[in-house]
Amino acid sequence: MSNGANSRFSQSALQRVTKFVIEDNWPQVLITLGGIGSTLSGLMLGLKQGSSLLWWMILLLSVIFILGGNGVSWWQAPGIKALRERVTNLEDTLQRTQQDYLDLARQTEQNYFELFKHQLSLLANTDLHFTDTERISVYKHDGEAFVMLGRYSKNPDYDKRGRGLYPDDEGVIGHAWHHGEAADDDLPDYGAVPDDYLEYTRSKWGITEEATRNFTMKSRNYAAFALEHPVRLERVAVVVFESTKVGKLTVEVLRRALETTEGKRIYQFLDMMQSIEPTPSYARSEGF
Repeated sequence: MSNGANSRFSQSALQRVTKFVIEDNWPQVLITLGGIGSTLSGLMLGLKQGSSLLWWMILLLSVIFILGGNGVSWWQAPGIKALRERVTNLEDTLQRTQQDYLDLARQTEQNYFELFKHQLSLLANTDLHFTDTERISVYKHDGEAFVMLGRYSKNPDYDKRGRGLYPDDEGVIGHAWHHGEAADDDLPDYGAVPDDYLEYTRSKWGITEEATRNFTMKSRNYAAFALEHPVRLERVAVVVFESTKVGKLTVEVLRRALETTEGKRIYQFLDMMQSIEPTPSYARSEGF
């Protein structure tokens, strides 16, 4: 290393030491010097060596250093009240951040649902010519449960979101997930014989009476199909068609509809929008 480089390195090191001592930690330096001075002067006075006046002056100056350094440290350090206020402000900031995140998640989910709803409406109206008595819903499974990702019906009552989470071991959703397809075209009329309807859905599809009573649509005709990844050939979601009319849905017609351009767009939408789709963990955070 050249002399010039050594000189620049020494100057840089000296500047760092000077900044550390004078600018950042000078109260602690005063306390340290005061401690050394008071110890040394006390020792010398005890031994009665040298000028007693000199060591008394050194002792006095050391005490001043200690008191001054401690005083500045206390003055610079935040008090308990200030610390409590800082903690409160940090907690408020964290709470606002969490609320902003939840608001953003809700808005993202709402936008996703509306986009998917439009996609399903094209299939319902273009290829299937559904009326106010029919509905399409799509459910995604991620290893925990089903989450509804999209729903469409011309009937505003049937168009509502419903439950946030759906078990994978009940209903036509669960059956289609495990077996590829599920259909039922002659359920009892809930309006006429509700007990028969409740017993039928419980015994055949494993749905509790409480869950059935909360259905926004007491359908009498179901057809559900598992959607597969086109490359990996693994099931990724279930699409469910419903009607309040017996015999309205035909499995063969619906199967063909899913092979049309509009039907294939359901999976394309799922694949394209996967990064922002709702999840079971989010549904649970919302209280479902």
